[in-house]
This record gives sequence, structure tokens and C-alpha cells, in this order.
Amino acid sequence: MEELYTQAYLSYQCGDYETSKRLFTELIAKDPMEKAYWIGLASTSQMQKEFSQSSYGWAIVQFLDPENPDPYLHAAECLLSLGQKEEAQKALKEGKQKASHNKDLLEKMENLLQEGNTSCQ
Repeated sequence: MEELYTQAYLSYQCGDYETSKRLFTELIAKDPMEKAYWIGLASTSQMQKEFSQSSYGWAIVQFLDPENPDPYLHAAECLLSLGQKEEAQKALKEGKQKASHNKDLLEKMENLLQEGNTSCQ
């Protein structure tokens, strides 16, 4: 599993998103409760501009790691790209509550909330 994860991660880093997506999907099939695999799949989908799939992946990460504010930011980026502004605002508001200890992340969330930025990075 570690070797497969390393291959998936390296594929992602090199921009080979098709391979990365295939490998992260395989990893999830073997261990669906491992958040790192879902983060990899959600990130890969986001880079491919598959925002619906990516927002689903970020929702799974939120479930698996409810105190982590990062997936709320990424989900909001994707939801905004899908034109789902209200859902994005909900994700950002919840993420801000969990990010109280992280000034940089709070600032990113607030900027996205205020600007209504529709780009998914």
C-alpha cells in the first residue's frame, strides 16, 4: 500500500493526473477509511477541473477528519467553480470555525468568502 501511495503521490506531483487518479481510486478501494487517499483523489480531481467529483472527495475528508479546516476551503473553491455559492459559503463558515488557530487559512477563507472568487486552484 505504501508503494502504491508513493506512486500515486509522485504521479500527482509530476502532473500525471490520470495515473494519480487511477492509483488513488485503487487505494481507496482497498482502504476507504484512509483520509490521505481521499485527499489525493480530491486534489487530483480538482486539478483536472472535475469539481463535482472533487467536492465529493473533500466531503469524505471532512467526515474522516472533522477537525481539519483545509478540506472546507478546497470544497468551497470547487463549489464556487460549480456556481454553488450558497453551499460554498456554508463550507467556508464551517471551515472558519475549525481554523481559529490558523491565521493564514482564516485569511484565505475570509478572502474567498468576501470576494466570491470563482476560480478553483
